[in-house]
Amino acid sequence: MNRPDEFAEKFRQMEQEVYRSAGLEPPLKSADPQAQSGGIRGIYNWVSNLSGIAKVAAVVVIGMIAFAIISFVLKLLWAAFTLAMLAVIVYVLYKVFFAPAPTPLE
Repeated sequence: MNRPDEFAEKFRQMEQEVYRSAGLEPPLKSADPQAQSGGIRGIYNWVSNLSGIAKVAAVVVIGMIAFAIISFVLKLLWAAFTLAMLAVIVYVLYKVFFAPAPTPLE
């Protein structure tokens, strides 16, 4: 057994001992990876298990969060574009007004 597996097994054993000493029942962990799936599929499963108005409210809140994230990313991109344009304008102004003129070689 490799080292991370040993640590994981020791952690599980210690966790079981703590639950037993506290008189609590350890939480059941599902062996089905579909039951523990996260991300978009997990959100979809969670919303589909809701009922009626709760489902509508969850979809509205998720939509608002998604819109806020997309809006934030677009604002970041716009700010980066604006800074790039400002840098180009400042560079051109520097070259036109402040850069020393090259001396002709004879």
